[in-house]
Amino acid sequence: MSSFREQLEADIHDVFLNTAEFGQTINLNGQTMKAVVEAFEVQADQSDEERPGLSMEGLVLHVAESDAPSEFRYGRVIQFNGEKWFVLDANRDECLRTIRIYRELS
Repeated sequence: MSSFREQLEADIHDVFLNTAEFGQTINLNGQTMKAVVEAFEVQADQSDEERPGLSMEGLVLHVAESDAPSEFRYGRVIQFNGEKWFVLDANRDECLRTIRIYRELS
């Protein structure tokens, strides 16, 4: 008999992160995993006079905790699908991990 946590983890992989439904396959720091990816609006610091008109792109990555056990701290550089991004924040909620990342657009 499996525990509630094991059942929850299986449901996250089989339903929520299912690439035929909501999820997609991503590469995060060299590791391939399933994720749900959503865009969000990032506001650049308007007080930065040296870089007027700076625009940012933000993504929220929802991944299984077991697939991304590393620490994702604010400002840390990560590789997402072969490109350099920065961590805005990361949260754990039972078996699901939510990681918000951003990058500057040129």
